[in-house]
Amino acid sequence: KTVDIANKSYVPAKDMPKYLNVLQKLEYVEKLHPITERGPKTKKTIYKISDNFFSFWFRFVNPNKSDLESGRVDFVAEKIAGEINTFFGRRFENLCKEFLMYADLPFPFSKIGNWWGAHRDTEKNERMVSEIDLVAMNEQTKQILFCECKWSDKVDPEKVLEELKEKAKLVDWNTGKRKEYYCIFAKSFSKKIRQENVLLFDLKGLEKIS
Repeated sequence: KTVDIANKSYVPAKDMPKYLNVLQKLEYVEKLHPITERGPKTKKTIYKISDNFFSFWFRFVNPNKSDLESGRVDFVAEKIAGEINTFFGRRFENLCKEFLMYADLPFPFSKIGNWWGAHRDTEKNERMVSEIDLVAMNEQTKQILFCECKWSDKVDPEKVLEELKEKAKLVDWNTGKRKEYYCIFAKSFSKKIRQENVLLFDLKGLEKIS
């Protein structure tokens, strides 16, 4: 939310739209909303740093600036090593999105993006937020592809697929009329599975197809 960004950056909330528009034009920041939302004025909006250099800087360099300036480079490097896979995971999602743009998929899609939404867990009786890394859809044919991107080795595709199918049920888009497909990206898989409407891509497969 712009109010949250304003509070963090100490910029008046009324001025944030102007600055965010400039950052978007420079392609340093991108504005995101769930792919199923209609119209640019939806309240379900987040802003994300899209430039890799600035993303790395604000994630690792700026928070550790005092340690770096005092010469504790090895200490900071060790901290970064413990968190770098999470950082690469978000960059991996961008790579997967670009791959899907040119991949030979079961259907041509007209939209691709992220999805997130709130729901109530009846067992825990609490509000939960679920996310799906990438969703591609064809609004004419009512076909939809749900994707999870795992920057990990030996990923269990059956477990990820089960979780992905549960989250897919929460996506309010042509419910009962759509044709669903599922895709899992990973550095490597613990095993391969063959199921109808399920695609698996590891790093070797991505490199080969690319």
